[in-house]
Amino acid sequence: MMAWDYPKKLIEMSRNPQYSEDKVGLLKLLEDNELQKKIEQGFVISAKKDVDEDKTLFIGSYGSRACGDYMTLFMLVNDDSNEVEKVSYYNYGCTSSIGATEMGAELVLNEKKFKGGVFEEKADGSIELKVTNQKILSMLKEVDEQGKTIKSVPKEKHHCSVMFEQALKNILRAYQGKTLFKDELTKEDWEFIEQEEGPLVCHCYDIHEKTITNLLGGIDEELQGMMAGGEFEKGDTGGFNDYFHRRIREMTKAGEACGKCHYDRNPSIDDIIVKNYPQYNPKSKEEKKVREYETLSFIEKVNRINKVLEEQIRPKLALEGGYVSLIGLEEDTVKIELGGSCKDCAFSDRTITFGIEETLRTNVYEKLKVEKVDLF
Repeated sequence: MMAWDYPKKLIEMSRNPQYSEDKVGLLKLLEDNELQKKIEQGFVISAKKDVDEDKTLFIGSYGSRACGDYMTLFMLVNDDSNEVEKVSYYNYGCTSSIGATEMGAELVLNEKKFKGGVFEEKADGSIELKVTNQKILSMLKEVDEQGKTIKSVPKEKHHCSVMFEQALKNILRAYQGKTLFKDELTKEDWEFIEQEEGPLVCHCYDIHEKTITNLLGGIDEELQGMMAGGEFEKGDTGGFNDYFHRRIREMTKAGEACGKCHYDRNPSIDDIIVKNYPQYNPKSKEEKKVREYETLSFIEKVNRINKVLEEQIRPKLALEGGYVSLIGLEEDTVKIELGGSCKDCAFSDRTITFGIEETLRTNVYEKLKVEKVDLF
Protein backbone atom coordinates (compact mmCIF):
# COMPACT_ATOMS: atom_id res chain seq x y z
CA MET A 1 0.00 0.00 0.00
CA MET A 2 1.30 3.45 -0.92
CA ALA A 3 1.97 5.79 2.02
CA TRP A 4 0.76 9.20 0.86
CA ASP A 5 2.81 12.22 1.90
CA TYR A 6 0.00 14.46 3.13
CA PRO A 7 0.28 18.04 4.45
CA LYS A 8 0.09 18.29 8.25
CA LYS A 9 -3.20 20.23 8.18
CA LEU A 10 -4.91 17.48 6.22
CA ILE A 11 -3.65 14.80 8.60
CA GLU A 12 -4.77 16.79 11.65
CA MET A 13 -8.25 17.38 10.26
CA SER A 14 -8.74 13.76 9.24
CA ARG A 15 -7.64 12.48 12.66
CA ASN A 16 -9.73 14.95 14.64
CA PRO A 17 -12.89 15.55 12.59
CA GLN A 18 -15.14 18.29 13.94
CA TYR A 19 -17.95 18.19 11.41
CA SER A 20 -18.69 14.48 10.92
CA GLU A 21 -22.38 13.68 11.27
CA ASP A 22 -21.84 11.47 14.31
CA LYS A 23 -20.49 14.55 16.14
CA VAL A 24 -22.84 17.24 14.82
CA GLY A 25 -26.05 15.19 14.58
CA LEU A 26 -28.09 17.15 12.04
CA LEU A 27 -30.05 14.07 10.99
CA LYS A 28 -31.58 13.95 14.45
CA LEU A 29 -33.56 17.02 13.40
CA LEU A 30 -35.32 15.01 10.69
CA GLU A 31 -38.64 13.40 11.47
CA ASP A 32 -38.90 11.98 7.97
CA ASN A 33 -38.00 8.29 8.22
CA GLU A 34 -38.34 7.75 4.48
CA LEU A 35 -35.85 10.53 3.71
CA GLN A 36 -33.44 9.17 6.33
CA LYS A 37 -33.65 5.73 4.71
CA LYS A 38 -32.93 7.15 1.26
CA ILE A 39 -29.91 9.00 2.67
CA GLU A 40 -28.59 5.81 4.27
CA GLN A 41 -29.11 3.85 1.02
CA GLY A 42 -27.26 6.46 -1.04
CA PHE A 43 -30.26 7.47 -3.16
CA VAL A 44 -30.28 11.20 -2.34
CA ILE A 45 -28.73 13.57 -4.87
CA SER A 46 -30.30 16.78 -3.60
CA ALA A 47 -33.04 17.45 -1.06
CA LYS A 48 -34.17 19.90 1.59
CA LYS A 49 -36.43 19.62 4.62
CA ASP A 50 -37.98 22.18 6.96
CA VAL A 51 -36.87 21.11 10.44
CA ASP A 52 -38.15 24.10 12.41
CA GLU A 53 -40.28 27.16 11.85
CA ASP A 54 -37.29 29.11 10.61
CA LYS A 55 -34.68 26.49 9.75
CA THR A 56 -34.06 24.34 6.68
CA LEU A 57 -31.79 21.32 6.36
CA PHE A 58 -30.18 21.07 2.92
CA ILE A 59 -28.72 17.76 1.71
CA GLY A 60 -26.38 17.07 -1.21
CA SER A 61 -24.59 13.80 -2.03
CA TYR A 62 -21.92 12.92 -4.54
CA GLY A 63 -19.66 10.05 -5.55
CA SER A 64 -19.84 6.29 -5.99
CA ARG A 65 -20.76 4.12 -3.03
CA ALA A 66 -19.61 1.07 -5.02
CA CYS A 67 -15.99 2.27 -5.04
CA GLY A 68 -16.09 3.76 -1.54
CA ASP A 69 -15.59 7.39 -2.62
CA TYR A 70 -18.91 8.86 -1.62
CA MET A 71 -20.11 11.62 0.68
CA THR A 72 -23.30 13.32 1.83
CA LEU A 73 -23.15 16.95 2.94
CA PHE A 74 -25.69 18.50 5.33
CA MET A 75 -26.19 22.22 5.88
CA LEU A 76 -28.55 23.77 8.44
CA VAL A 77 -29.64 27.27 7.42
CA ASN A 78 -31.55 29.85 9.43
CA ASP A 79 -34.15 31.18 7.01
CA ASP A 80 -34.60 34.51 8.83
CA SER A 81 -30.92 35.43 9.27
CA ASN A 82 -29.70 33.62 6.12
CA GLU A 83 -26.87 32.17 8.17
CA VAL A 84 -25.35 28.70 7.91
CA GLU A 85 -25.64 27.51 11.50
CA LYS A 86 -24.16 24.03 11.21
CA VAL A 87 -22.48 21.76 8.65
CA SER A 88 -21.98 18.01 8.85
CA TYR A 89 -21.21 15.11 6.53
CA TYR A 90 -21.15 11.38 6.01
CA ASN A 91 -17.88 10.41 4.34
CA TYR A 92 -16.99 6.87 3.27
CA GLY A 93 -13.58 7.73 1.83
CA CYS A 94 -9.93 7.79 2.86
CA THR A 95 -7.77 10.12 4.95
CA SER A 96 -7.57 12.64 2.11
CA SER A 97 -11.32 12.60 1.57
CA ILE A 98 -12.09 13.20 5.25
CA GLY A 99 -9.45 15.94 5.54
CA ALA A 100 -10.67 17.73 2.40
CA THR A 101 -14.28 17.48 3.56
CA GLU A 102 -13.37 18.89 6.98
CA MET A 103 -11.63 21.84 5.33
CA GLY A 104 -14.59 22.35 2.99
CA ALA A 105 -17.02 22.38 5.92
CA GLU A 106 -14.84 24.89 7.79
CA LEU A 107 -14.71 27.18 4.76
CA VAL A 108 -18.51 27.00 4.40
CA LEU A 109 -18.98 28.06 8.03
CA ASN A 110 -16.44 30.86 7.57
CA GLU A 111 -18.63 32.31 4.80
CA LYS A 112 -21.43 32.55 7.41
CA LYS A 113 -24.08 33.63 4.91
CA PHE A 114 -25.92 31.08 2.76
CA LYS A 115 -27.12 33.35 -0.06
CA GLY A 116 -24.47 35.92 -0.85
CA GLY A 117 -21.90 33.88 1.02
CA VAL A 118 -21.63 30.17 0.21
CA PHE A 119 -23.64 30.85 -2.96
CA GLU A 120 -23.35 34.25 -4.62
CA GLU A 121 -25.42 35.34 -7.60
CA LYS A 122 -23.41 37.13 -10.28
CA ALA A 123 -24.58 39.94 -12.54
CA ASP A 124 -25.36 37.54 -15.39
CA GLY A 125 -27.66 35.50 -13.14
CA SER A 126 -25.26 32.58 -12.68
CA ILE A 127 -24.40 31.26 -9.22
CA GLU A 128 -20.81 31.26 -7.99
CA LEU A 129 -19.62 28.76 -5.38
CA LYS A 130 -17.32 30.43 -2.89
CA VAL A 131 -15.96 27.07 -1.67
CA THR A 132 -14.31 25.24 -4.56
CA ASN A 133 -11.93 22.33 -4.83
CA GLN A 134 -9.10 24.74 -5.65
CA LYS A 135 -9.77 26.79 -2.51
CA ILE A 136 -9.77 23.63 -0.37
CA LEU A 137 -6.46 22.50 -1.88
CA SER A 138 -4.98 25.97 -1.38
CA MET A 139 -5.95 26.01 2.31
CA LEU A 140 -4.42 22.58 2.91
CA LYS A 141 -1.00 23.19 1.36
CA GLU A 142 2.07 23.94 3.45
CA VAL A 143 4.26 26.98 2.69
CA ASP A 144 7.60 28.19 4.00
CA GLU A 145 8.36 31.64 5.45
CA GLN A 146 8.73 33.09 1.96
CA GLY A 147 5.33 31.73 0.93
CA LYS A 148 6.76 29.01 -1.30
CA THR A 149 4.76 25.78 -1.35
CA ILE A 150 6.68 22.94 0.27
CA LYS A 151 3.94 20.31 0.41
CA SER A 152 0.52 19.93 -1.20
CA VAL A 153 -2.25 17.37 -1.34
CA PRO A 154 -0.98 14.65 -3.75
CA LYS A 155 -2.40 15.11 -7.22
CA GLU A 156 -3.74 11.55 -7.12
CA LYS A 157 -6.04 12.66 -4.28
CA HIS A 158 -7.46 15.83 -5.79
CA HIS A 159 -10.74 14.06 -6.55
CA CYS A 160 -11.56 14.24 -2.82
CA SER A 161 -11.90 18.04 -2.89
CA VAL A 162 -13.71 17.91 -6.24
CA MET A 163 -16.22 15.55 -4.60
CA PHE A 164 -16.94 18.15 -1.89
CA GLU A 165 -17.51 20.85 -4.53
CA GLN A 166 -19.91 18.58 -6.40
CA ALA A 167 -21.86 17.79 -3.21
CA LEU A 168 -22.09 21.53 -2.60
CA LYS A 169 -23.47 21.98 -6.12
CA ASN A 170 -26.17 19.46 -5.27
CA ILE A 171 -27.07 21.49 -2.18
CA LEU A 172 -27.43 24.45 -4.56
CA ARG A 173 -29.86 22.35 -6.60
CA ALA A 174 -31.85 21.69 -3.43
CA TYR A 175 -31.89 25.41 -2.66
CA GLN A 176 -33.19 26.05 -6.18
CA GLY A 177 -36.08 23.69 -5.41
CA LYS A 178 -34.90 20.54 -7.15
CA THR A 179 -35.18 17.36 -5.08
CA LEU A 180 -33.51 14.43 -6.84
CA PHE A 181 -33.35 10.77 -5.82
CA LYS A 182 -31.22 8.33 -7.84
CA ASP A 183 -33.91 5.64 -7.75
CA GLU A 184 -36.66 8.01 -8.92
CA LEU A 185 -35.10 10.09 -11.68
CA THR A 186 -37.63 10.98 -14.38
CA LYS A 187 -36.96 12.00 -17.96
CA GLU A 188 -37.50 15.61 -16.88
CA ASP A 189 -34.96 15.15 -14.06
CA TRP A 190 -32.33 13.85 -16.49
CA GLU A 191 -33.02 16.78 -18.83
CA PHE A 192 -32.59 19.20 -15.89
CA ILE A 193 -29.30 17.58 -14.86
CA GLU A 194 -27.95 17.63 -18.41
CA GLN A 195 -28.98 21.25 -18.81
CA GLU A 196 -27.11 22.13 -15.63
CA GLU A 197 -24.11 19.80 -15.94
CA GLY A 198 -23.96 18.78 -19.59
CA PRO A 199 -24.16 15.22 -20.99
CA LEU A 200 -23.11 12.27 -18.84
CA VAL A 201 -19.54 11.29 -19.78
CA CYS A 202 -18.45 8.76 -17.15
CA HIS A 203 -21.27 6.36 -16.25
CA CYS A 204 -19.32 4.58 -13.52
CA TYR A 205 -18.63 7.72 -11.45
CA ASP A 206 -21.50 9.93 -12.64
CA ILE A 207 -19.26 12.62 -14.18
CA HIS A 208 -20.82 15.14 -16.56
CA GLU A 209 -19.18 17.23 -19.27
CA LYS A 210 -19.24 20.55 -17.37
CA THR A 211 -17.44 18.99 -14.40
CA ILE A 212 -14.55 18.05 -16.69
CA THR A 213 -14.65 21.32 -18.65
CA ASN A 214 -14.45 23.36 -15.44
CA LEU A 215 -11.21 21.59 -14.50
CA LEU A 216 -9.40 22.07 -17.80
CA GLY A 217 -8.31 25.66 -17.16
CA GLY A 218 -6.51 24.69 -13.96
CA ILE A 219 -4.84 21.76 -15.71
CA ASP A 220 -3.65 24.09 -18.47
CA GLU A 221 -2.15 26.43 -15.86
CA GLU A 222 -0.27 23.46 -14.41
CA LEU A 223 1.06 22.62 -17.86
CA GLN A 224 2.16 26.20 -18.50
CA GLY A 225 4.08 26.16 -15.21
CA MET A 226 5.66 22.81 -16.05
CA MET A 227 6.72 24.09 -19.47
CA ALA A 228 8.27 27.15 -17.84
CA GLY A 229 10.15 24.82 -15.50
CA GLY A 230 11.39 22.65 -18.36
CA GLU A 231 9.33 19.57 -17.40
CA PHE A 232 7.67 19.53 -20.84
CA GLU A 233 9.03 20.51 -24.22
CA LYS A 234 6.70 22.92 -25.97
CA GLY A 235 6.26 20.59 -28.92
CA ASP A 236 5.37 17.54 -26.84
CA THR A 237 1.65 17.60 -27.67
CA GLY A 238 1.31 13.86 -27.06
CA GLY A 239 2.65 14.31 -23.56
CA PHE A 240 0.28 17.23 -22.96
CA ASN A 241 -2.71 15.18 -24.03
CA ASP A 242 -1.74 12.29 -21.77
CA TYR A 243 -1.27 14.74 -18.90
CA PHE A 244 -4.80 16.11 -19.38
CA HIS A 245 -6.18 12.57 -19.26
CA ARG A 246 -4.19 11.67 -16.15
CA ARG A 247 -5.22 14.81 -14.26
CA ILE A 248 -8.89 14.32 -15.14
CA ARG A 249 -8.67 10.79 -13.74
CA GLU A 250 -6.98 12.07 -10.59
CA MET A 251 -9.51 14.87 -10.08
CA THR A 252 -12.74 13.02 -10.92
CA LYS A 253 -11.87 9.29 -11.26
CA ALA A 254 -13.53 9.41 -14.69
CA GLY A 255 -12.10 6.59 -16.78
CA GLU A 256 -10.76 4.53 -13.88
CA ALA A 257 -13.39 1.79 -14.11
CA CYS A 258 -14.47 0.50 -17.54
CA GLY A 259 -12.36 3.11 -19.39
CA LYS A 260 -14.93 3.59 -22.15
CA CYS A 261 -15.42 7.28 -21.42
CA HIS A 262 -11.91 8.07 -22.69
CA TYR A 263 -12.73 7.33 -26.33
CA ASP A 264 -16.02 5.42 -26.61
CA ARG A 265 -18.66 7.86 -25.32
CA ASN A 266 -20.37 10.85 -26.89
CA PRO A 267 -18.93 13.15 -25.77
CA SER A 268 -15.81 11.34 -24.61
CA ILE A 269 -13.09 12.78 -22.39
CA ASP A 270 -10.90 12.92 -25.49
CA ASP A 271 -13.58 14.89 -27.36
CA ILE A 272 -13.83 17.41 -24.51
CA ILE A 273 -10.05 17.93 -24.39
CA VAL A 274 -9.80 18.33 -28.18
CA LYS A 275 -12.71 20.80 -28.27
CA ASN A 276 -11.23 23.03 -25.57
CA TYR A 277 -7.50 22.60 -26.20
CA PRO A 278 -6.97 21.36 -29.78
CA GLN A 279 -3.36 22.55 -29.71
CA TYR A 280 -2.53 19.81 -27.21
CA ASN A 281 -4.07 16.93 -29.15
CA PRO A 282 -2.05 15.30 -31.95
CA LYS A 283 -4.18 12.18 -32.16
CA SER A 284 -5.29 11.10 -35.63
CA LYS A 285 -8.42 8.99 -36.08
CA GLU A 286 -6.27 5.90 -36.40
CA GLU A 287 -4.38 6.64 -33.21
CA LYS A 288 -7.67 7.27 -31.43
CA LYS A 289 -8.95 3.86 -32.60
CA VAL A 290 -5.80 2.19 -31.26
CA ARG A 291 -6.20 3.83 -27.86
CA GLU A 292 -9.87 2.85 -27.79
CA TYR A 293 -9.06 -0.83 -28.45
CA GLU A 294 -6.48 -0.83 -25.66
CA THR A 295 -9.15 0.21 -23.12
CA LEU A 296 -11.45 -2.73 -23.98
CA SER A 297 -11.81 -5.76 -21.73
CA PHE A 298 -10.63 -9.15 -23.03
CA ILE A 299 -14.21 -10.24 -23.80
CA GLU A 300 -14.92 -6.98 -25.66
CA LYS A 301 -11.78 -7.46 -27.78
CA VAL A 302 -12.80 -11.04 -28.63
CA ASN A 303 -16.33 -9.92 -29.53
CA ARG A 304 -15.00 -7.15 -31.78
CA ILE A 305 -12.67 -9.58 -33.60
CA ASN A 306 -15.45 -12.15 -33.95
CA LYS A 307 -17.79 -9.54 -35.43
CA VAL A 308 -15.30 -8.69 -38.20
CA LEU A 309 -14.70 -12.39 -38.89
CA GLU A 310 -18.44 -13.03 -39.09
CA GLU A 311 -19.38 -10.02 -41.24
CA GLN A 312 -16.37 -9.56 -43.52
CA ILE A 313 -14.25 -12.69 -43.70
CA ARG A 314 -16.43 -15.80 -43.32
CA PRO A 315 -18.80 -14.87 -46.20
CA LYS A 316 -15.82 -14.61 -48.59
CA LEU A 317 -14.30 -17.92 -47.47
CA ALA A 318 -17.69 -19.62 -47.71
CA LEU A 319 -17.85 -18.80 -51.41
CA GLU A 320 -14.80 -21.08 -51.85
CA GLY A 321 -16.08 -23.76 -49.48
CA GLY A 322 -13.90 -22.72 -46.54
CA TYR A 323 -14.40 -21.33 -43.06
CA VAL A 324 -12.44 -19.82 -40.19
CA SER A 325 -12.85 -20.31 -36.43
CA LEU A 326 -11.48 -18.09 -33.69
CA ILE A 327 -9.49 -20.30 -31.30
CA GLY A 328 -7.99 -17.74 -28.94
CA LEU A 329 -6.47 -14.31 -28.32
CA GLU A 330 -3.09 -13.99 -26.60
CA GLU A 331 -2.03 -10.35 -26.20
CA ASP A 332 -2.05 -9.07 -29.82
CA THR A 333 -2.02 -12.51 -31.48
CA VAL A 334 -5.28 -13.84 -32.89
CA LYS A 335 -5.24 -17.64 -33.15
CA ILE A 336 -7.48 -19.13 -35.81
CA GLU A 337 -8.25 -22.48 -37.40
CA LEU A 338 -8.97 -22.74 -41.12
CA GLY A 339 -11.38 -25.43 -42.24
CA GLY A 340 -13.06 -26.82 -45.33
CA SER A 341 -11.30 -26.10 -48.60
CA CYS A 342 -9.03 -23.57 -46.84
CA LYS A 343 -7.49 -26.10 -44.46
CA ASP A 344 -4.90 -27.55 -46.83
CA CYS A 345 -5.01 -24.84 -49.48
CA ALA A 346 -1.62 -23.89 -50.95
CA PHE A 347 -2.56 -20.24 -50.63
CA SER A 348 -3.67 -20.40 -46.98
CA ASP A 349 -0.70 -18.29 -45.80
CA ARG A 350 -1.63 -15.60 -48.29
CA THR A 351 -5.26 -15.79 -47.14
CA ILE A 352 -4.14 -15.25 -43.55
CA THR A 353 -1.71 -12.40 -44.23
CA PHE A 354 -3.50 -10.43 -46.93
CA GLY A 355 -7.06 -11.42 -46.12
CA ILE A 356 -7.75 -12.09 -42.48
CA GLU A 357 -4.85 -10.23 -40.81
CA GLU A 358 -5.11 -7.14 -42.96
CA THR A 359 -8.90 -6.94 -42.46
CA LEU A 360 -8.57 -7.27 -38.67
CA ARG A 361 -5.82 -4.65 -38.55
CA THR A 362 -7.90 -2.21 -40.61
CA ASN A 363 -11.16 -2.71 -38.71
CA VAL A 364 -10.09 -3.64 -35.18
CA TYR A 365 -6.48 -2.88 -34.18
CA GLU A 366 -3.41 -2.15 -36.31
CA LYS A 367 -1.03 -4.28 -34.18
CA LEU A 368 -2.95 -7.55 -34.44
CA LYS A 369 -1.16 -10.63 -35.75
CA VAL A 370 -2.92 -13.76 -36.99
CA GLU A 371 -1.52 -17.20 -36.28
CA LYS A 372 -2.86 -20.43 -37.76
CA VAL A 373 -3.29 -23.43 -35.48
CA ASP A 374 -4.34 -26.99 -36.35
CA LEU A 375 -6.42 -28.65 -33.66
CA PHE A 376 -6.87 -31.96 -35.48
